Amino acid sequence: MGSTKSLDPIALSIRRIIKRKGLVQGFVAKKAGFTIQQFSDMLNDRKIIRAVDLFQIADALDVQVQEIYDTGICEEEQEDEEAILDAQ
Repeated sequence: MGSTKSLDPIALSIRRIIKRKGLVQGFVAKKAGFTIQQFSDMLNDRKIIRAVDLFQIADALDVQVQEIYDTGICEEEQEDEEAILDAQ
């Protein structure tokens, strides 16, 4: 059994929104004012996502910050989470 990395719920929620909207991570990074590497580090738990970052990310995703915080996981989303982790 391999170990599964557990992502920060906020980072996971951002990934879900990106996927749901059919966006590319690099596009969102640039639109939010981050380099692709900085944004990747945030989404992979290598850089802390600060409150101010959330507002920039929410604007880039065209969502309210609250939508990023709404991280309730239903069964279908658990499968999506596994697919996201596998794609890394």
